[in-house]
Amino acid sequence: MPANSPEDICRLFQQAMAEGDLESVMSAYDPQAVFVNPAGEITKGKDACMPCRFGASGTRAGPATSVQAQQQERMEQARRRNLQQHSKKAEESRPAGG
Repeated sequence: MPANSPEDICRLFQQAMAEGDLESVMSAYDPQAVFVNPAGEITKGKDACMPCRFGASGTRAGPATSVQAQQQERMEQARRRNLQQHSKKAEESRPAGG
């Protein structure tokens, strides 16, 4: 089903990821896509990016688990940063000697 709005694009992308439909997921990427992995290694070209981005096995469990783990890690990092910022602001707003 083609996307008819920006909202459709996000919904269809998420649906394809959840179903492990890598062909549909990769269809959203430009043929000249560049992927940089956490180690800083660069892969160029949509076809070359698929194995490194989603796992060479191409199985449903690999990509979904990997993406979910990355999302959870980013959310946890953001939560920690927010907590640190809130604590720092609270300390700065306390009266001296109080």
